[in-house]
Amino acid sequence: MPPKAIMPFLLYYTKPGDVVLDGFCGSGMTGVACLMCDTLPPKEKQEMSFSMAKHGAENVVWGERKCLLSDLSPLATKIANGYNMKWDADQFKTSATSILDKINADESLGLVADESLGLVNNSGEFWDYIVWSEVFSCENCGSEISLFRGAYDSTKNKVGPEMICPDCGAGQKKNHRNRVHETYYDQFLSTTRKRPKLIPERIGKATGKNIWFSEIEGVHASNIMEFAYRNDGEILFPVTKIPFMHMTHERARLDYQGVEYVHDFFLPRQRRILSLLMDSTNKESYRNENQLSWVFEQSIPGLSKLNRHHVIGRANVNQQMNGVFYFPSVIEETSPERNLRGKIDRVSKAMRKINSKGGHFGISTSSCAKLPLDDESVDYIFTDPPFGENIYYSDLNFLTESWYGMITDSEPEAIIDKAKKKEIGDYRELMFVCFSEYYRVLKKGSWLTIVFSNSHASVWNALTDAIHRSGFIISTVSTMDTGQGSYRQVTSSAVKDNLVVNCFKPINDQRALITKEDPKASWIIMDEHLSQLPVWVGTSSVFTLNVERTPDRLFDRMLSLHLVAERQIPYSKGEFIQELQNRFVEREGMFFTPNQVPAFERKLLAADRSSGTLPVFMDRRSALAWLRYELGHKPALLQDLRSRYIAASSSWADKSEPVPELIDLLQYHFVEGENGRWKVPDPKKEAELERARKTRNLKRFNELVASKGRIKEIHADVILVGFAKCFEDNDLETYSSIRKRLPASVLDDEQVSMYKMMLDGRLDD
Repeated sequence: MPPKAIMPFLLYYTKPGDVVLDGFCGSGMTGVACLMCDTLPPKEKQEMSFSMAKHGAENVVWGERKCLLSDLSPLATKIANGYNMKWDADQFKTSATSILDKINADESLGLVADESLGLVNNSGEFWDYIVWSEVFSCENCGSEISLFRGAYDSTKNKVGPEMICPDCGAGQKKNHRNRVHETYYDQFLSTTRKRPKLIPERIGKATGKNIWFSEIEGVHASNIMEFAYRNDGEILFPVTKIPFMHMTHERARLDYQGVEYVHDFFLPRQRRILSLLMDSTNKESYRNENQLSWVFEQSIPGLSKLNRHHVIGRANVNQQMNGVFYFPSVIEETSPERNLRGKIDRVSKAMRKINSKGGHFGISTSSCAKLPLDDESVDYIFTDPPFGENIYYSDLNFLTESWYGMITDSEPEAIIDKAKKKEIGDYRELMFVCFSEYYRVLKKGSWLTIVFSNSHASVWNALTDAIHRSGFIISTVSTMDTGQGSYRQVTSSAVKDNLVVNCFKPINDQRALITKEDPKASWIIMDEHLSQLPVWVGTSSVFTLNVERTPDRLFDRMLSLHLVAERQIPYSKGEFIQELQNRFVEREGMFFTPNQVPAFERKLLAADRSSGTLPVFMDRRSALAWLRYELGHKPALLQDLRSRYIAASSSWADKSEPVPELIDLLQYHFVEGENGRWKVPDPKKEAELERARKTRNLKRFNELVASKGRIKEIHADVILVGFAKCFEDNDLETYSSIRKRLPASVLDDEQVSMYKMMLDGRLDD
C-alpha cells in the first residue's frame, strides 16, 4: 500500500513516538508512512485531518512514529532500507553519474551509435535501444523467419499475430516447436549449450522530439552481434543454478527456453554492464554503496532479456512483465545511458525532497515467526502479509538476490506453493505462528491492522482462523474504495479484494476465561469487545449500521472464541441475545456499553438517516441482518418488503444456494403481528424459532448423511448445525461420511470452516 493509504491508520491508532511494527515489510512503506506523519506538507496534513474528521477521527496528532521493519527476504529489507534511510542526494548523484560515464566510455561495449552500427543520423551519441527478435523455421519451406520482421505491420506500427516467410510467402503463427536454436560455448560452465537464436532487427535513438531508428542488415548486424556477444572475460557475475520453483518450472518452463542459470537471463553485453555497475558500487563508502546499489539493482530486470519491445519509436525502459518470469520473443536491449541517466536524476531529486533526514527505524531480515523483540514492546502493528498463492515472492526475488549471494529462506515462507509442497493447511499454520508472534510483542489493548488481498474464501478462512487462534479479536472488516480513497464495511462473509482487518489484543486473556467455564466469562469478554468497537462508522453526516455491533455478528464472534478454546458455546443464540439486552443498551439494532450511548446519540441526532444502512446483501446471513435492521426500524407488510428485498439481493454471491424466498426467511426468523406486519421477535420467541430451526436443519443434515453422491446445493446453516452436533458429540464417523461430498462454497463459509478445522484436527489426532 502507498504511504498515504497507511497514514490514516497510524494517525488513528498511535501517537507521536509510538513504536509501529511491520513484520512483512516488503518495500518498507509502513516506515515511510511513519516518517510522513511528521514531514507531510501542511496543506496535505490539513486535507487528511479534515477527511479523517468526517469519518469520526477528530483528534489527530501529527508527528513521527518510530518503526520496526522486518521481512524474510534480503532483497525486501534492502529495498525497505533504501526508502527509509537518510540520503545524501548530492553524493549519490555525483557518484552514480561518474559510474555511468565510465561505462559509456568503455569502447568494448559498443554503446556509441556510429555508422558501423547503422545509425548514421546520430553519429557520436549513444544508442537508446536495440530490438532483438527470435527466429522460427518456416513450416512450408524450412527457411528462417525473424518474428519481428516477418510479423511487423508497418501500417499499424505493431507486431502482428502472423509472420510471413520471406522466401515462400507462407503465413504461420508463432509456435515454440518451430523456434530455431543455436549452439554456443558457455564460458562460465565450460561446456557447449543451446539457446534460442536472436538476431538484431532495429537500432534507435531519441533526443527531445527527434527520433531516429534504422533497420539492421548485413554488416551492421554483424558488428552489433560482435559487441553484444563478445566474450564476457573476467567479470563478477552470479553463476547460480535456478532451483525448482513454481515461477520457473511450473508457471513457466524456463529450462525449455535454455534458461537454467542466472546468467542465462542476460545477453553477454548486459552481463558486462551489470558487472561494471556492481563492481564500481562496491568500491564506494558504506552509505553511498547502499544508495547506489539500491538504484542499480532495480535496473536488473530492465537490463535483461525479460525487457519487452513495444513499437513506439522511443526506448522501452523496464518493460518486463511484473509478477512472472516472461521471456518475450521480441526483446528490447536498452542502453545503460537510457536506462539509468533519467533514473539517477529522478531519485536524487526525490530523495533530496522527502528523505534528506531519514526516519527513526530499525530493520531486520528475519521470519515474522521469530521476531527479535521483547514481549509487549510494540504499540501498533500494520502489516500486509502474503496471501495464499497471490504472489510468489521468494521465487521472483531469486534473480536479484543472486547478485548478493543471499537467497530468501523459503521454508518458513507463508504461502500456498505446490512446488514447495505447501498447501492451504500449511499456509494456515504458518500464519498462525506469525500472528502468535505478533500477539506476543504487541502491548495489551493495542491494535493490529491487516491488509488482505485475495478473492479465495479458503484463504480468507485460513487467515481468520489464524487470527482467532493467536488470541486477537477481529473488531472491524472493511474494504477500501479505491475510487473514493475511503473504507466501507464488509457486511457478509463473502470475500472481497483489498480488505482491511482491524484486530485488538484484549486486556483479559479471553481463552483462559472461556476455558475456566466461568458463567461471567462471556460477558467480561463482550464488555471489552463492545468497548473496543468504534461508536460511529461512516461519515459524521450519514448514519451507517455497524454490522459488528449487530446481535448475529456478536454471536458469531463469541462462537468462534469458544471453538478456538475447544469449548461448546453454553447458550443458544436466543439466550445470548436476551442476555445482551439485559446487560447492554440496544440502539438502532446495535448493542453498546452504557457509557458509549451518549456519544452515539449525539452523532445520530446530527446525521442523515435516509441512506447509509445496509443497501445490499450477499448471502443468507447478511440477508437476515438486512431484514433484522429493516424490521427492527419499522415493522412491514410482506408486499412492502418484497421490492426492496429483490433490489437488495442484486449482489448475491453465495454459490451454494440461490437467493432464499423472502417468506421463508420471515417465517423461520421473524414473527407476524396481528396486523400482518412482520417484526423482530422478542427474546423468548427468538429462542423458540431457533429451536425449531435447529430441529429442522438437523433433520435435513441427517437426510444428507444418509444420501449418496455429491451434494450440489445446500445452504450453510444446515451444515453448520450438523457439524456443531458432530463437534458436541465427537461424532467423527458422521463428519467423515459427509465432508468430502459437500460443495466447496459451503465449506468456505466462515463458521462452517471453523467447525471443519476443529473436527479435522480431531481426526488427525
